Amino acid sequence: VKITGKFESEKLFFYFRDLVFEYKVDYFDADKSELNSKIIEKYFKSKFEKNNLNLKIDFIPSKIVIPQKVLKKIGEELANNIKDYVDNYKISPESDIEEIIKIPSEKYFFFKTKSIEDIILFPDNFKDYIILPIHSHFEELYKKFSRKLNILKDNVIFEIEDLIFENKINFYKDIINFLKNKGFYRFYLNSKAEYNFFKEDENIFLIASEKFHVTNTLSFEFLKEKGFSKIVLDIENDKKNLQKFFFKLDAIVPLFSYVKLMKSRIPNTLSKSTTLKDYKKNDIYFFKNKKDYFELIHTEPFSITYHIEDLYNMGYRNFLFDISGYLKYKNNIKALINNFKKGISPVKGRDFNYSHGLE
Repeated sequence: VKITGKFESEKLFFYFRDLVFEYKVDYFDADKSELNSKIIEKYFKSKFEKNNLNLKIDFIPSKIVIPQKVLKKIGEELANNIKDYVDNYKISPESDIEEIIKIPSEKYFFFKTKSIEDIILFPDNFKDYIILPIHSHFEELYKKFSRKLNILKDNVIFEIEDLIFENKINFYKDIINFLKNKGFYRFYLNSKAEYNFFKEDENIFLIASEKFHVTNTLSFEFLKEKGFSKIVLDIENDKKNLQKFFFKLDAIVPLFSYVKLMKSRIPNTLSKSTTLKDYKKNDIYFFKNKKDYFELIHTEPFSITYHIEDLYNMGYRNFLFDISGYLKYKNNIKALINNFKKGISPVKGRDFNYSHGLE
């Protein structure tokens, strides 16, 4: 017989999701009394009434005969075990969740660039994370920059592009296996389908990008259950929504990026990249023409860089700067990174919905 249970409280369940307890007993049929969850639950009520915790008990199989005295023993032991766990965290109805969980004081920064070649811009003793894209001629470039990549192996995260067509699947499978064999185990995914490249792997560190559009707990928990270690929140989140999140330690807040409004392979009449203007002749979109597709990008970046301390005080510790669209990032990347960490943006940006909220 296996008895399982979990906290019903959404707030507590998120932080104690690993406390889905299991209690195994031998099978008995000596007594003809039917299994009744109330027999065990009554032992929890007295133990947890002051903590205001609701517990749900499930029995597998659900219909089985167990002696009353065995149930009593199970209830007492299980209640005492969990009570000890709860008491260690000093949980009470008035407890602030930030006091229950030991939140690290350190900030963690992720810098996303546009080419594997950018690895040479970072010093050998770089402490933050670097997100590098996987693209064509990857193995050639890897060989060229292998020394530097190996030095920063623990800091490098490889990004899988968002548009993967059928003829590219084997290419990505080969590259991913190549990287894993080289000791790289951190990957940045742009679609749910890309999870299939890793579903059989253990000890893989996966990040779900902002393209998963996470704005609520349901989305976040779904991705965590799939095995994602960190999840980038959607830039559409406003301040009020971010304050309500319970999963701040595993979330990455995007602070700076040039937002791509469109990516398409549709043929166009523009032969090269250009800037598109609005009716007042102000630059508004950058039309970037590449070999196989084009992108439409905001000329003014999304930036809530100067809110970094506000977000830190909310409990967030992971922050993403996507500098791949910033044309001058190679000029002095050390100064750029230092300014970002201080909450200083290199150019004027817009905070989208962050300040005024969602209607």
